[in-house]
Amino acid sequence: MDIRLTTSNPQVLSGVVTKYTCSAPFSADPSFRWYVDNEYVNTTTASALSIQVSGLSVERTLDTEALAYSVLEIRAYQPKTGIVTCSVFIRGTGLTVSSAYVVTSEDDLLHASYNSSCTRDTVCVDGNSSCSVDLRTRVSKCLCKRGYRHYSQLRANCAAHYGGIGSPCSSNQDCLEWDRNAHCHNRRCSCKSPFSNEYRIGKCIKEVSLFGACSGEFMCLVEHSYCANHTCQCFPGRVYDGNKCSLLREGEGLNFKKLFLIGLLIFSAITLLPMVIMATIRAVFTLMPLHQGSRGRRRRIIIRLL
Repeated sequence: MDIRLTTSNPQVLSGVVTKYTCSAPFSADPSFRWYVDNEYVNTTTASALSIQVSGLSVERTLDTEALAYSVLEIRAYQPKTGIVTCSVFIRGTGLTVSSAYVVTSEDDLLHASYNSSCTRDTVCVDGNSSCSVDLRTRVSKCLCKRGYRHYSQLRANCAAHYGGIGSPCSSNQDCLEWDRNAHCHNRRCSCKSPFSNEYRIGKCIKEVSLFGACSGEFMCLVEHSYCANHTCQCFPGRVYDGNKCSLLREGEGLNFKKLFLIGLLIFSAITLLPMVIMATIRAVFTLMPLHQGSRGRRRRIIIRLL
């Protein structure tokens, strides 16, 4: 599913409006929710931490691209960094995309966020990053320092540890910052039951076996299955084979029909053949003349037995 979050400018001056656009395929009939610094916002509420929601659009359609989208405009009056999150709900399944924002003063306008071009360490906004040469592009950028190799888009900074499922934690809050369905268990972030620890779409998801009720294709546990008519089914061209969806070999369906017809013919032959034989014997002995003697008596006895 192609879910996108774009911004007019991730780094702006204090008091300047920043616009974020969240889009999803119109055919999926999506709905949108916005969060600023993990706080839900709408047209009547404003986020905390000096963030003003100056505009939140209704959902509209871009006919040329067949996209449904929602627009959020925010304004901060003090220098700060934070995160804007768009949650898109499609047939009951939520997908989340996030983007960091940086609000600076006039004096700090040249300060760079993560992966932005830089000239010296002091211009990097995140204290856990430094101005280093990107070996792939050979351009100086604000990159994570040694010991802080994991960039957290949710926190908009470089972290010492990866904050996903399986990462160390000391409280549930450490895990909730990454996924609302996660908790701290045995000092490791894990998904709450009945959600799976498999991060297939970047979040904890509820898994459903084949033929179980579902609301999104990511819920279907069996490989090569998808959610159709609110039920997990094998993809077209595949058949359920024990505990998996196996590829349907070419002509397999036709061969099955042939085998069924052959079996039906064999069953019919086994059932009807004795009756045909008995009827034939009756007809033969009925038409044959009976002679005197032991042979004739045997024939009469045979006829009576049949």
